Amino acid sequence: MKIYLDYIFLENLVVNLIVIEELTVFVKDRLKLIKKILISAMISLYTTVIYIYSDSWISSNIVKILVISIAIYLLYKPRKINYYIKLIIVYYLISFLYVGTVISIALLFKISLENMIFKLLLYLISGIILNIFTKYIWKIFKSNIKSNDLIYIMYIGNQKIKSFVDTGSNVKDNITGLDVIFINCKYYEEIKKSNILNKETYIDIQTVAGKQKVKGYIVENIDFFQNNKRVAKIKKIVISFTLQEMENAEKYSALIGYNTYIENLKGVTI
Repeated sequence: MKIYLDYIFLENLVVNLIVIEELTVFVKDRLKLIKKILISAMISLYTTVIYIYSDSWISSNIVKILVISIAIYLLYKPRKINYYIKLIIVYYLISFLYVGTVISIALLFKISLENMIFKLLLYLISGIILNIFTKYIWKIFKSNIKSNDLIYIMYIGNQKIKSFVDTGSNVKDNITGLDVIFINCKYYEEIKKSNILNKETYIDIQTVAGKQKVKGYIVENIDFFQNNKRVAKIKKIVISFTLQEMENAEKYSALIGYNTYIENLKGVTI
């Protein structure tokens, strides 16, 4: 009986980990792997327990929803109740999609669910299919981004800089792995006075003239505002000053990469 319960726990651990991974992909919120494993293990342990005590009050739907709600809270620590509710709803939607995918593939290819190895492979393949589907949904979201939502006010040093999200740019510093923000060179001298340009790095970028290395600076604690409200504080990022004239230079003086927009500024959320 103990081995059988171990199998149930392992199955649920894999399934919950895949669902949580897809949830993080969908909401674009980075989580540590160990945290995702621990929360998945918590849900799996509960699932194993209710298998033993199937007639007990702990197997009621209210308790099940409560356990998932606690797990989602521990994962994301959401500050707003409406965002918290959306996270729970999306978790269940992804769960239903995933289970439906597993059942559909099993029936289509007549896969035996009695073999543990086949079953785990089925779970993994279904997870890959769900991941592709999730990313396709993000493409739809991206196509509906409004230009007004792409403008931020960035505070760096003592400077207030109007910034625009370049959805076609994802420049990263190869050394640190940090995202890069390009700023009009007219701000260099003033920002330098703040003594925050002490950590230098060099970034590989592709231009019409070919691949080039440009100087960048690793800076910390940059605030971003939108509609007079702070939307994010990025703890560490690379900035690079450019001589190149920006399109619509009268409207903005810095370019934010799309990855920064999604991962740090939560530009597209559920």
